[in-house]
Amino acid sequence: MKFRATQYILLGCIATLLLTTIDNMVVAQSSASYKQRLQKRQEAFRKIIRTEKGKKAKIAKALAVAEDQNSIYRKDAIRFLAEVQAVSAVATLARIGRESPEVRDEVVVAMTKLQSNAAIDYLIEVLDDGDKTGIIRGISIRALRNITGQDFNYSPDDPQPQLNAGKAKWQAWWDKSRDTFKRKQTSRDEQQEAEEIWEKYGIPYLNRDN
Repeated sequence: MKFRATQYILLGCIATLLLTTIDNMVVAQSSASYKQRLQKRQEAFRKIIRTEKGKKAKIAKALAVAEDQNSIYRKDAIRFLAEVQAVSAVATLARIGRESPEVRDEVVVAMTKLQSNAAIDYLIEVLDDGDKTGIIRGISIRALRNITGQDFNYSPDDPQPQLNAGKAKWQAWWDKSRDTFKRKQTSRDEQQEAEEIWEKYGIPYLNRDN
């Protein structure tokens, strides 16, 4: 009986090990498949942008793609606009974030990369976002602290009443400071940095003619 019981235990362990191995293989295959699909999609988006001549035309095209609710390249377009420091796109990105919850996280990340004063309105706006994970609120508050140097003891993990109160403090400060606020100084000239960013991230979207 003891031998048979031991056999059952061993068989159970082997079965569990096999199932775990199979699960890991499926996950690995799914991950690899996802990466392949992602790479294909990103390359397809680059081809779309390469057809436009000049930086302004590429940014305009990316904005059009980002606004198209039927496009599979919306997130790619939003990332592109952030990577090339398209500050002129902030207002449109904010509207996209309001109208399209499915890409709101990408919009918030883009705002943090753009590091623009014009992004402050939207970043404050989402401080009471109902996302249960708190990811959007967390990204927003880090960006606001970095851009403004302010804090107000806001925590993205607070219950909704505290979130509302924290947002109100940020909004009150911004209403008073909007006209006189100057972004804290950076260690490099921003225009030069923007050009360097375009050189770094814009090149993959260039073709031989532009």
